[in-house]
Amino acid sequence: MKLRLKGLHRNASQLIAIEGPVWQSDFQQWWDDVCAKPFSAAYCRRLRSDFAMVMTWAFKDGVISYNPLPLLIDPPQLRRKARDESARDIKIISPQQFRLMVAIAGADLAGLMILSYYSSLALVDCCLLKWDSVDLDRAIIKYIRHKIKRFGRVVEIPMGAAVLDLLKGQHEIKLPAGQYLSEYVFPEAASKYFRHKSYYVNEFKGVAKKAGFPDLSFHCLRRAAISRWVSNPQADLLTVSAMSGHSKFSTLQRYVKASMEKKRTLVNTIEPEE
Repeated sequence: MKLRLKGLHRNASQLIAIEGPVWQSDFQQWWDDVCAKPFSAAYCRRLRSDFAMVMTWAFKDGVISYNPLPLLIDPPQLRRKARDESARDIKIISPQQFRLMVAIAGADLAGLMILSYYSSLALVDCCLLKWDSVDLDRAIIKYIRHKIKRFGRVVEIPMGAAVLDLLKGQHEIKLPAGQYLSEYVFPEAASKYFRHKSYYVNEFKGVAKKAGFPDLSFHCLRRAAISRWVSNPQADLLTVSAMSGHSKFSTLQRYVKASMEKKRTLVNTIEPEE
């Protein structure tokens, strides 16, 4: 039996010539030999990824009876450590820091900051927010997060007073003919984002540095909103997840702080049996 496939990484293609039956021990020996060479971990992972793709095709076409790649054992230097989301130290922006930075920022950046701080929208979602996603009568923002756009999950967020006033002000901006300036809520921000995706990232960093908080990023605004929602005793993770657009509760664990007061309150709700 001989297998040759084209269109792969040139170094990986040298290894894809299989003759005879496929044995797991042969692949494990090949993988150990590859990892023993002075290759970087990133190169070895890419090589394995290319080879795994080929073996998947061969298995689906019936060339080999099983795919041995998923059974390979990685050496310690290639194993990725599991990330504990709950142990991560996240940075959020305080109300005092937010007010100071909004006062320093320009009009466009200040509007994006207010939208993100009170509605938890990411920077790309703020810049590319369209009027089709905004219902001013019902005070609701209904959109699909760009980060998970391929899943088509619609996120609905009720607007608070600050966001509602902001969007109403943007809605009143019209051309002399009575037409709206753009399909985007923030047309200038959308234009700058399409030209340079890091424009407002860099501008925010400059404002944060000027305000004396160089370690803050624009994403801290979204984290601040989610942290406030999670710390609300009337909120539950299902509601917060629906508003933030997170598909996994494990992602929200980094925002949860189990204080002793909350533990005592929970314990006191359990009455002893008589």
